[in-house]
Amino acid sequence: MAKEITLNYEGFLQANVKWSDGSSQVIGAPLSCGGSDDANSSPKDLFAAGYASCVAMTMDMAGRKHGFDIAGARVIVSPVWAEDKPVLAQLNTTVVLPGELAEDQLDVLRQGAHRCPIHNSLRETTETSLDFKVEQKV
Repeated sequence: MAKEITLNYEGFLQANVKWSDGSSQVIGAPLSCGGSDDANSSPKDLFAAGYASCVAMTMDMAGRKHGFDIAGARVIVSPVWAEDKPVLAQLNTTVVLPGELAEDQLDVLRQGAHRCPIHNSLRETTETSLDFKVEQKV
C-alpha cells in the first residue's frame, strides 16, 4: 500500500506537510513568488530534492549489489522552469562521486541511476488523478 502524505494548506502561500511517519514540514513559496519566508522549502525545491535523493539511492543499491557503496556522494540538481508555462523545462544533474571508481563500477552506477522511479516518471507518460471533495463545516 502506498504511503499517504497529507498537506494542510495554511494560507498565505504556506502549507504544512504531514509525512506518513508522523513528522511534518512547513513548505512555502519563496519571497520572489509572493511567499512570506524564503527559509521554507518550496514545492519546486522538494521536487528537485526528491529526484536527487532517488538517483543517489538507486545508484547506491546498484553499487552495493556489486560490493561497493557511494557514501559521501553528492547529487547537484539545477531545475530550469519554463518561462511561458508552469512546467519543468530541463533538469540538469551532476553526480559527484567520492574516491576512485573503475569504469565498470561507473557503468553499474549509471545503470542504477536510470532505475530511479522519479527519473523514469519524467521520461514516461504518468497518469495523474485530481479529485475534489467539499467538507461541510460543523
